[in-house]
Amino acid sequence: MSVKDQKEIISELLKSLFGKEDKVSFYFMKKGKTTSQDEAIIPYKTRRKIDSGKIREIEFILQKKTGEANLRLIRWSEVIGKIVPVSKVFKIPFFDSADVTIKSHPWRLCPIGEHWVRRHPKNLTSGKVTDHDGHCRKNKKSKSEFYHADELKLMAETHFDSLRSDPDIMPVPDLLGFPNGNRYDLLIGGWTKFWNDILEPEEPLSPDFVKALIATESSIGPVKDQSSSDGPARGPIQITDGSRKILQNLEGELKDHHIKLSIEESREPVTNIGAGIRWLHYKKLYAKRILKREATWEDAVIFYKGLHSQVGKGGRADEIIAEIREYYNRLQKKRKKK
Repeated sequence: MSVKDQKEIISELLKSLFGKEDKVSFYFMKKGKTTSQDEAIIPYKTRRKIDSGKIREIEFILQKKTGEANLRLIRWSEVIGKIVPVSKVFKIPFFDSADVTIKSHPWRLCPIGEHWVRRHPKNLTSGKVTDHDGHCRKNKKSKSEFYHADELKLMAETHFDSLRSDPDIMPVPDLLGFPNGNRYDLLIGGWTKFWNDILEPEEPLSPDFVKALIATESSIGPVKDQSSSDGPARGPIQITDGSRKILQNLEGELKDHHIKLSIEESREPVTNIGAGIRWLHYKKLYAKRILKREATWEDAVIFYKGLHSQVGKGGRADEIIAEIREYYNRLQKKRKKK
Protein backbone atom coordinates (compact mmCIF):
# COMPACT_ATOMS: atom_id res chain seq x y z
CA MET A 1 0.00 0.00 0.00
CA SER A 2 1.37 3.41 -0.96
CA VAL A 3 1.98 6.18 1.57
CA LYS A 4 -0.75 8.22 -0.13
CA ASP A 5 -3.28 5.42 0.27
CA GLN A 6 -2.27 4.96 3.91
CA LYS A 7 -2.74 8.65 4.61
CA GLU A 8 -6.21 8.62 3.06
CA ILE A 9 -7.28 5.55 5.02
CA ILE A 10 -5.91 6.89 8.30
CA SER A 11 -7.38 10.35 7.76
CA GLU A 12 -10.88 8.98 7.00
CA LEU A 13 -10.76 6.69 10.03
CA LEU A 14 -9.68 9.48 12.36
CA LYS A 15 -12.45 11.72 11.03
CA SER A 16 -14.95 9.01 11.94
CA LEU A 17 -13.47 8.46 15.41
CA PHE A 18 -12.82 11.99 16.70
CA GLY A 19 -14.88 15.14 17.06
CA LYS A 20 -14.13 18.80 17.73
CA GLU A 21 -14.42 18.23 21.47
CA ASP A 22 -11.38 15.90 21.44
CA LYS A 23 -8.99 18.75 20.56
CA VAL A 24 -6.31 16.48 19.09
CA SER A 25 -3.89 16.78 16.15
CA PHE A 26 -2.09 13.95 14.33
CA TYR A 27 1.08 14.05 12.24
CA PHE A 28 3.11 11.90 9.85
CA MET A 29 6.86 11.58 10.26
CA LYS A 30 8.42 12.49 6.91
CA LYS A 31 9.90 9.43 5.18
CA GLY A 32 13.66 9.27 4.82
CA LYS A 33 14.39 11.51 7.81
CA THR A 34 14.01 8.84 10.48
CA THR A 35 14.73 5.13 10.78
CA SER A 36 12.39 2.62 9.15
CA GLN A 37 11.04 1.75 12.58
CA ASP A 38 10.05 5.35 13.20
CA GLU A 39 8.06 5.46 9.96
CA ALA A 40 5.34 3.43 11.67
CA ILE A 41 4.89 6.12 14.33
CA ILE A 42 2.00 8.57 14.20
CA PRO A 43 2.61 11.24 16.85
CA TYR A 44 -0.29 13.24 18.24
CA LYS A 45 -0.78 16.34 20.33
CA THR A 46 -3.86 16.87 22.45
CA ARG A 47 -5.22 19.86 24.34
CA ARG A 48 -7.31 17.69 26.64
CA LYS A 49 -6.95 14.24 28.21
CA ILE A 50 -7.80 11.31 25.94
CA ASP A 51 -8.54 7.89 27.39
CA SER A 52 -5.58 5.58 26.74
CA GLY A 53 -7.98 2.71 26.06
CA LYS A 54 -9.51 4.67 23.17
CA ILE A 55 -6.04 5.34 21.74
CA ARG A 56 -5.17 1.61 21.88
CA GLU A 57 -8.48 0.67 20.26
CA ILE A 58 -7.93 3.17 17.44
CA GLU A 59 -4.35 1.98 17.03
CA PHE A 60 -5.63 -1.58 16.53
CA ILE A 61 -8.17 -0.43 13.91
CA LEU A 62 -5.49 1.52 12.01
CA GLN A 63 -3.10 -1.45 12.04
CA LYS A 64 -5.81 -3.70 10.63
CA LYS A 65 -6.92 -1.28 7.91
CA THR A 66 -3.41 -0.27 6.74
CA GLY A 67 -1.69 -3.64 7.16
CA GLU A 68 1.00 -1.94 9.29
CA ALA A 69 1.29 -4.27 12.28
CA ASN A 70 3.88 -1.99 13.96
CA LEU A 71 1.94 1.25 13.52
CA ARG A 72 1.71 3.13 16.80
CA LEU A 73 0.00 6.28 18.07
CA ILE A 74 2.35 8.07 20.45
CA ARG A 75 2.11 11.41 22.24
CA TRP A 76 4.34 14.05 20.68
CA SER A 77 6.11 14.58 24.00
CA GLU A 78 7.14 10.91 23.97
CA VAL A 79 8.51 11.13 20.42
CA ILE A 80 10.53 14.33 20.29
CA GLY A 81 14.00 13.85 21.73
CA LYS A 82 13.21 10.34 22.95
CA ILE A 83 12.31 8.14 19.99
CA VAL A 84 13.30 10.67 17.32
CA PRO A 85 16.20 13.13 17.79
CA VAL A 86 15.18 16.77 17.67
CA SER A 87 17.46 17.33 14.67
CA LYS A 88 15.55 14.73 12.62
CA VAL A 89 12.01 15.83 13.32
CA PHE A 90 10.02 16.43 10.14
CA LYS A 91 6.38 16.23 11.11
CA ILE A 92 3.59 16.71 8.60
CA PRO A 93 0.13 17.73 9.93
CA PHE A 94 -2.61 15.69 8.33
CA PHE A 95 -5.53 15.60 10.74
CA ASP A 96 -6.85 18.03 13.34
CA SER A 97 -10.12 17.37 15.15
CA ALA A 98 -10.81 21.13 15.09
CA ASP A 99 -11.49 20.74 11.36
CA VAL A 100 -14.11 18.02 11.82
CA THR A 101 -17.60 19.07 10.76
CA ILE A 102 -20.69 18.00 12.69
CA LYS A 103 -21.90 14.44 12.09
CA SER A 104 -25.12 12.84 13.25
CA HIS A 105 -23.14 9.93 14.71
CA PRO A 106 -19.40 9.34 15.37
CA TRP A 107 -19.43 6.33 13.06
CA ARG A 108 -20.59 8.29 10.00
CA LEU A 109 -17.96 9.20 7.44
CA CYS A 110 -19.67 12.37 6.29
CA PRO A 111 -21.06 15.44 8.07
CA ILE A 112 -24.75 16.32 8.11
CA GLY A 113 -25.94 17.29 4.64
CA GLU A 114 -23.39 15.12 2.80
CA HIS A 115 -23.14 11.51 1.70
CA TRP A 116 -20.28 9.14 0.86
CA VAL A 117 -19.38 8.58 -2.78
CA ARG A 118 -17.38 5.46 -3.58
CA ARG A 119 -14.08 5.42 -5.46
CA HIS A 120 -14.92 5.73 -9.16
CA PRO A 121 -13.40 6.50 -12.58
CA LYS A 122 -13.11 10.20 -13.44
CA ASN A 123 -12.72 11.70 -16.93
CA LEU A 124 -10.05 14.42 -17.01
CA THR A 125 -10.03 17.38 -19.41
CA SER A 126 -6.93 15.86 -21.01
CA GLY A 127 -9.03 12.91 -22.10
CA LYS A 128 -7.43 10.53 -19.64
CA VAL A 129 -9.44 8.51 -17.12
CA THR A 130 -8.22 8.24 -13.53
CA ASP A 131 -9.57 6.86 -10.26
CA HIS A 132 -11.33 9.42 -8.08
CA ASP A 133 -10.96 8.44 -4.44
CA GLY A 134 -13.97 7.96 -2.17
CA HIS A 135 -15.14 11.24 -0.66
CA CYS A 136 -18.08 13.10 0.87
CA ARG A 137 -20.43 14.95 -1.47
CA LYS A 138 -23.16 17.44 -0.61
CA ASN A 139 -26.75 16.22 -0.88
CA LYS A 140 -28.46 17.93 -3.83
CA LYS A 141 -32.19 17.83 -3.22
CA SER A 142 -32.64 17.25 0.48
CA LYS A 143 -31.18 17.96 3.89
CA SER A 144 -31.97 14.36 4.84
CA GLU A 145 -29.22 12.18 6.22
CA PHE A 146 -28.40 9.92 3.28
CA TYR A 147 -26.52 6.60 3.31
CA HIS A 148 -25.04 4.62 0.42
CA ALA A 149 -23.89 1.00 0.55
CA ASP A 150 -20.17 1.82 0.59
CA GLU A 151 -20.52 3.99 3.69
CA LEU A 152 -22.58 1.33 5.50
CA LYS A 153 -19.87 -1.24 4.73
CA LEU A 154 -17.04 1.04 5.87
CA MET A 155 -18.87 1.90 9.09
CA ALA A 156 -19.34 -1.80 9.87
CA GLU A 157 -15.72 -2.69 9.00
CA THR A 158 -14.36 0.14 11.13
CA HIS A 159 -16.47 -0.08 14.26
CA PHE A 160 -18.25 -3.40 14.71
CA ASP A 161 -15.27 -5.57 15.75
CA SER A 162 -14.86 -3.57 18.96
CA LEU A 163 -18.43 -4.49 20.00
CA ARG A 164 -17.89 -8.26 20.14
CA SER A 165 -17.17 -8.41 23.86
CA ASP A 166 -20.10 -6.20 24.95
CA PRO A 167 -23.02 -8.48 25.97
CA ASP A 168 -25.40 -5.52 26.17
CA ILE A 169 -24.87 -4.74 22.48
CA MET A 170 -24.50 -8.24 21.05
CA PRO A 171 -27.44 -10.64 20.70
CA VAL A 172 -27.30 -13.77 22.84
CA PRO A 173 -25.08 -16.38 21.09
CA ASP A 174 -27.67 -19.10 20.52
CA LEU A 175 -27.98 -21.08 17.28
CA LEU A 176 -31.78 -21.24 17.74
CA GLY A 177 -31.72 -24.64 16.07
CA PHE A 178 -30.10 -23.41 12.84
CA PRO A 179 -26.68 -24.59 11.52
CA ASN A 180 -25.39 -21.00 11.27
CA GLY A 181 -27.57 -19.38 13.90
CA ASN A 182 -24.87 -16.96 15.10
CA ARG A 183 -23.67 -16.01 11.59
CA TYR A 184 -24.99 -12.43 11.68
CA ASP A 185 -24.66 -11.63 15.39
CA LEU A 186 -22.02 -8.92 14.89
CA LEU A 187 -24.04 -7.19 12.17
CA ILE A 188 -27.19 -7.42 14.29
CA GLY A 189 -25.45 -5.96 17.35
CA GLY A 190 -23.71 -3.17 15.44
CA TRP A 191 -26.68 -1.98 13.40
CA THR A 192 -29.12 -2.27 16.31
CA LYS A 193 -26.84 -0.04 18.41
CA PHE A 194 -26.34 2.45 15.56
CA TRP A 195 -30.04 2.94 14.81
CA ASN A 196 -30.95 3.08 18.51
CA ASP A 197 -28.32 5.83 18.89
CA ILE A 198 -29.53 7.73 15.81
CA LEU A 199 -33.32 7.42 16.13
CA GLU A 200 -33.58 7.25 19.96
CA PRO A 201 -36.81 5.22 20.26
CA GLU A 202 -38.61 5.47 23.59
CA GLU A 203 -38.10 1.71 23.98
CA PRO A 204 -34.72 0.73 22.47
CA LEU A 205 -34.78 -2.12 19.99
CA SER A 206 -33.24 -5.31 21.39
CA PRO A 207 -30.63 -7.17 19.31
CA ASP A 208 -32.29 -10.38 20.51
CA PHE A 209 -35.56 -9.27 18.93
CA VAL A 210 -33.80 -8.56 15.63
CA LYS A 211 -32.17 -11.99 15.73
CA ALA A 212 -35.58 -13.58 16.36
CA LEU A 213 -36.99 -11.66 13.38
CA ILE A 214 -34.17 -12.80 11.07
CA ALA A 215 -34.68 -16.37 12.26
CA THR A 216 -38.25 -16.28 10.96
CA GLU A 217 -37.36 -14.41 7.77
CA SER A 218 -34.44 -16.51 6.51
CA SER A 219 -33.56 -19.18 9.10
CA ILE A 220 -30.39 -17.09 9.69
CA GLY A 221 -28.69 -18.29 6.55
CA PRO A 222 -28.25 -17.65 2.83
CA VAL A 223 -31.65 -17.33 1.22
CA LYS A 224 -32.88 -16.94 -2.34
CA ASP A 225 -35.12 -14.03 -3.27
CA GLN A 226 -38.67 -14.68 -2.08
CA SER A 227 -41.82 -13.40 -3.75
CA SER A 228 -44.13 -11.08 -1.80
CA SER A 229 -47.01 -8.70 -2.42
CA ASP A 230 -44.46 -5.85 -2.19
CA GLY A 231 -42.06 -7.26 -4.77
CA PRO A 232 -39.13 -9.65 -4.30
CA ALA A 233 -37.82 -9.91 -0.72
CA ARG A 234 -34.05 -10.26 -0.40
CA GLY A 235 -31.32 -11.09 2.09
CA PRO A 236 -31.30 -12.31 5.71
CA ILE A 237 -33.85 -9.74 6.92
CA GLN A 238 -35.89 -9.91 3.71
CA ILE A 239 -35.95 -6.35 2.40
CA THR A 240 -38.71 -6.14 -0.20
CA ASP A 241 -38.22 -4.23 -3.42
CA GLY A 242 -41.00 -1.86 -2.36
CA SER A 243 -39.25 -1.13 0.94
CA ARG A 244 -35.91 -0.63 -0.81
CA LYS A 245 -37.44 2.01 -3.09
CA ILE A 246 -39.15 3.83 -0.21
CA LEU A 247 -35.90 3.88 1.78
CA GLN A 248 -34.20 5.89 -1.00
CA ASN A 249 -37.13 8.11 -2.02
CA LEU A 250 -36.41 11.63 -0.78
CA GLU A 251 -39.96 12.74 -1.58
CA GLY A 252 -41.78 9.73 -0.13
CA GLU A 253 -43.12 8.71 3.26
CA LEU A 254 -39.69 8.39 4.90
CA LYS A 255 -38.66 11.86 6.08
CA ASP A 256 -35.02 11.34 7.06
CA HIS A 257 -32.12 8.86 7.18
CA HIS A 258 -32.64 7.53 3.67
CA ILE A 259 -30.64 4.57 2.35
CA LYS A 260 -29.83 3.92 -1.29
CA LEU A 261 -29.12 0.30 -2.25
CA SER A 262 -28.96 -1.44 -5.59
CA ILE A 263 -30.78 -4.75 -5.95
CA GLU A 264 -27.54 -6.66 -5.37
CA GLU A 265 -26.57 -4.48 -2.38
CA SER A 266 -29.95 -5.19 -0.82
CA ARG A 267 -28.97 -8.88 -0.74
CA GLU A 268 -25.60 -8.40 1.00
CA PRO A 269 -25.91 -9.16 4.75
CA VAL A 270 -24.06 -6.03 5.97
CA THR A 271 -26.24 -3.61 3.98
CA ASN A 272 -29.37 -5.75 4.11
CA ILE A 273 -29.43 -5.92 7.91
CA GLY A 274 -28.43 -2.26 8.29
CA ALA A 275 -31.26 -1.12 6.03
CA GLY A 276 -33.73 -3.64 7.46
CA ILE A 277 -33.29 -2.41 11.02
CA ARG A 278 -33.72 1.19 9.85
CA TRP A 279 -36.97 0.10 8.11
CA LEU A 280 -38.17 -1.67 11.26
CA HIS A 281 -37.78 1.59 13.22
CA TYR A 282 -39.89 3.34 10.63
CA LYS A 283 -42.55 0.62 10.81
CA LYS A 284 -42.84 1.16 14.56
CA LEU A 285 -43.72 4.81 13.97
CA TYR A 286 -46.06 3.79 11.17
CA ALA A 287 -47.80 1.28 13.47
CA LYS A 288 -48.26 4.01 16.07
CA ARG A 289 -50.07 6.21 13.52
CA ILE A 290 -52.32 3.41 12.34
CA LEU A 291 -53.10 1.94 15.76
CA LYS A 292 -53.45 5.39 17.39
CA ARG A 293 -51.49 4.24 20.43
CA GLU A 294 -47.87 3.63 21.37
CA ALA A 295 -46.70 0.70 19.26
CA THR A 296 -44.54 -2.20 20.47
CA TRP A 297 -41.72 -3.77 18.50
CA GLU A 298 -44.03 -6.72 17.91
CA ASP A 299 -46.52 -4.30 16.34
CA ALA A 300 -43.66 -3.00 14.19
CA VAL A 301 -42.87 -6.51 12.96
CA ILE A 302 -46.53 -7.16 12.13
CA PHE A 303 -46.49 -4.14 9.80
CA TYR A 304 -42.95 -4.96 8.61
CA LYS A 305 -44.22 -8.34 7.45
CA GLY A 306 -47.51 -6.93 6.12
CA LEU A 307 -49.60 -9.05 8.51
CA HIS A 308 -51.76 -6.37 10.13
CA SER A 309 -55.01 -7.50 8.48
CA GLN A 310 -54.26 -11.18 9.15
CA VAL A 311 -53.17 -11.30 12.80
CA GLY A 312 -55.75 -12.53 15.29
CA LYS A 313 -57.57 -14.80 12.85
CA GLY A 314 -55.85 -18.03 13.84
CA GLY A 315 -53.96 -18.47 10.57
CA ARG A 316 -50.34 -18.48 9.41
CA ALA A 317 -49.82 -14.86 10.48
CA ASP A 318 -50.45 -15.78 14.12
CA GLU A 319 -48.06 -18.72 13.81
CA ILE A 320 -45.31 -16.43 12.50
CA ILE A 321 -45.69 -13.93 15.36
CA ALA A 322 -45.82 -16.80 17.89
CA GLU A 323 -42.58 -18.12 16.39
CA ILE A 324 -40.84 -14.75 16.78
CA ARG A 325 -42.11 -14.56 20.36
CA GLU A 326 -40.74 -18.02 21.08
CA TYR A 327 -37.26 -17.23 19.73
CA TYR A 328 -37.15 -13.88 21.49
CA ASN A 329 -38.26 -15.30 24.86
CA ARG A 330 -35.66 -18.04 24.56
CA LEU A 331 -32.89 -15.48 24.01
CA GLN A 332 -34.15 -13.26 26.83
CA LYS A 333 -34.18 -16.15 29.30
CA LYS A 334 -30.56 -16.95 28.43
CA ARG A 335 -29.61 -13.28 28.78
CA LYS A 336 -31.10 -13.12 32.28
CA LYS A 337 -29.15 -16.19 33.37
CA LYS A 338 -25.78 -14.58 32.51
